[in-house]
Amino acid sequence: MGMIFILLTHLFTHVMCLHNYHVSNCDIKYNQHTQSIQISLHVFIDDIEDALRLTGIEHLYILSNKETEEADLHLEEYFNKHLQIFIDGQRVVLDFLGKESSGDYMAAWCYFEIYDVVNPKEIEVINTLLLEVFDNQKNLVTIRKNQQKKSFLLFHHKKFKEKVSLI
Repeated sequence: MGMIFILLTHLFTHVMCLHNYHVSNCDIKYNQHTQSIQISLHVFIDDIEDALRLTGIEHLYILSNKETEEADLHLEEYFNKHLQIFIDGQRVVLDFLGKESSGDYMAAWCYFEIYDVVNPKEIEVINTLLLEVFDNQKNLVTIRKNQQKKSFLLFHHKKFKEKVSLI
């Protein structure tokens, strides 16, 4: 019995230590053929639920069999507020396409698209995702145009806004 307790304690401690860092990963791609910007965002589910809880939104159960019908609406509102994109100086709205589990059920991939974007010259990103929740939050952003990496950005509390030339 004591050995089982020790093993369970070790396993629980190990699982809790898996997520002691706070990072999101965002890939922004301009697709010339569809004249759109496609965005893939990787976030930890518990982190985004913590952020929404601060706004008074609770019990969404994101990507579980108990997920509420309003979950996608709340996610879209949160992401449009905390991941702002400006194309050639004009703010654009992210169209939330959906989400899926990253495979480990700890994180989610969220997908967005921005339509009718013709040969953008500059993109500005304001990324404040989860900064209101975690002091150590880091947000990584990769920007690509026509399969070429244009920039790799790191956002945090002191730096959450960046312009990138796409020319």
